[in-house]
Amino acid sequence: MVEQGTFGFQFIYIEILLAQKNILTNIDNVSKKELIMTCVKNFEIMDSMPKYYGTFGLITPALVLGRLMEISKYQNYIDEKAENENLSVFIDKTYISDSDILYNIQTLSKSYLFQLNNEL
Repeated sequence: MVEQGTFGFQFIYIEILLAQKNILTNIDNVSKKELIMTCVKNFEIMDSMPKYYGTFGLITPALVLGRLMEISKYQNYIDEKAENENLSVFIDKTYISDSDILYNIQTLSKSYLFQLNNEL
């Protein structure tokens, strides 16, 4: 159990690095797909163990996913962000006022992955 928590928190540092817009700007569509799949998987693993990760563990994969969709100009994400101030605040300032935002990002990223799969 402690090992799971330790791994999760070590991986958070990598996700924080990956969430930087200058890094996300320079990846191709194949790498985007891999990154989305990895972040969604991490999100789901951490979500399935709230005792160890809680909402805190969901923040960094959601941040990577949200910023990736923003950099990629994924239209469904852009539309959602325009209508949802909480989403804008989370992506721009990493402040979370509603944990539902994290799940919205995860759902949007799955549809973005579907779109990428159809393009490649």
